[in-house]
Amino acid sequence: MKYQLLAFMLLFSLIAKAQDTTDVHVDSPKIVTKLLLDNIIEVGEFEIKFIDVVNDSRCPRYVNCVRAGEAKVQFHVSKNGETIKNEVVDITPSTYLQNDYPVILNYENIKVEIYNVLPYPEYSSKINKSDYYLQLIITKD
Repeated sequence: MKYQLLAFMLLFSLIAKAQDTTDVHVDSPKIVTKLLLDNIIEVGEFEIKFIDVVNDSRCPRYVNCVRAGEAKVQFHVSKNGETIKNEVVDITPSTYLQNDYPVILNYENIKVEIYNVLPYPEYSSKINKSDYYLQLIITKD
């Protein structure tokens, strides 16, 4: 009986130990911030300016479109007054579906991505350029 109890305790301790191997990885939180058209945001030693909405052909809400469309936005990144980037990027539906956000800045431990272009078009109204803003994901490791 002692050997059966010993074998049972040994088996139980092995099973209990096997349950303790879960390794949980938690990503750092993502900060989403708003950048208005013609405004500048400082990220570390960099300045990012939302220059223009070059094109917004996204399918308006509550409308059935053959093609989903896209938004093209222009931004400028500088460091100490020196231009690092001045680009136009496309924001398409696949951007959101694949979580493949356009990267504005990726330097050392700072990453800035365009999460969204708002406001989203409505069928019944036209968007004034001054109403546009970008939602940016800022990740710092």
